[in-house]
Amino acid sequence: MKENDVQGIMIKAIYEAGGEYEEGWVVNAGDRTNPRSFNWSDRPLRPREFLSLEACHINWCGYKVCYDRTFFVGGSPSDLQKEIYQTAVEMQSRFQELLKPGITTHELAEKRPRPGKNIRTIEQMKQWRAQWSNHMGGMGVAWDSAPYFYEKEDDPEIVIERNMTIAYHALFWAEGEAGGAAIENTYRITETGWESLTKWPYEEIMVLGL
Repeated sequence: MKENDVQGIMIKAIYEAGGEYEEGWVVNAGDRTNPRSFNWSDRPLRPREFLSLEACHINWCGYKVCYDRTFFVGGSPSDLQKEIYQTAVEMQSRFQELLKPGITTHELAEKRPRPGKNIRTIEQMKQWRAQWSNHMGGMGVAWDSAPYFYEKEDDPEIVIERNMTIAYHALFWAEGEAGGAAIENTYRITETGWESLTKWPYEEIMVLGL
């Protein structure tokens, strides 16, 4: 099976489940997850590599949601691949700890997870030869709906309120053959915290057969 075969299966499943429209999609595996390629290709899937699937801006009943999950193709992940995946999971957990009514977009931009700075250590990052990125933005009737933000310096400060929805995208990868993992969740702000609107489990690596 190739990346573009997986892309077609994903789109078909989304529409069959009731999705009305999808603006974009990202499928990549193996070395194309390091760094991540925001496209898909005819590259065959191979055992013992990451497979990342992103469904961008899925429309349902007039509202949008963003979804990203990373799987492992066949076999067992190496210790480094487990660390890569769990770091992406930890980035989501740390972001969840921040989410609550009253926090501002500037505070989220300042306190968001930064591997090597406020999670993990510089020594680990150097040992793994690892890199990361993350971004977040409002979701609603369109991508980048309020509260829209990426960086504190560039965007207006908005107070997060109940029923606002925010998508947070965590990516972490290492040099060499280990590859990288990407996890994106869309959150609705509740009275005391958050609710995830992306229900597919991600806390442990899910292994897929070829």
